[in-house]
Amino acid sequence: QGAEESRAYQKALILAGDSAGLSASRLQGIAVSVGGITGGYGEAREAVLAFVDSGKVGAENYAAFTESVVLQSQATGRSVDDLVQKYTEIAQDPLKAVLSLSSVYQTMTADVYAQVKALKEQGREQEAVALVQKKYADESGEMSKRVLENLGLIERGWLAVKNAASGAWDDMKSIGRQATL
Repeated sequence: QGAEESRAYQKALILAGDSAGLSASRLQGIAVSVGGITGGYGEAREAVLAFVDSGKVGAENYAAFTESVVLQSQATGRSVDDLVQKYTEIAQDPLKAVLSLSSVYQTMTADVYAQVKALKEQGREQEAVALVQKKYADESGEMSKRVLENLGLIERGWLAVKNAASGAWDDMKSIGRQATL
């Protein structure tokens, strides 16, 4: 199963035209690292693959954004695909994203709007997108951590069982997986 997983990363990179600029083993390393932090190994793999597939997120942000998505998924029960889609929406129109997210996310302020607008006017669209995506990832990740910290005893117990099972399953699947750095 580990070899199959490695092929999935290679396939994603090929289909994305190698635009991520990372190797399959590096993507796998990101997923394993985030899985180790969050306990959500499968969700981390799914998020990394979805980010590569979207082509709307800079490779330098895969780890942080994947962690945020996994935490959000654990805290809210929303699918990884739905959560990754938000990053695609931000990339399509970062100014509109600041406006729509400002009602929920405190970091999406008028100053951020002005900064994004200035970056766009200077032709620095990718920087504008990355700014909004980073702010979204940071704040949504923190909100999700707070939700997870405030789970009741039974909910926390089930999440711990789920994460332990996910970790054990990941260990079994690692047979045949390429070593990561």
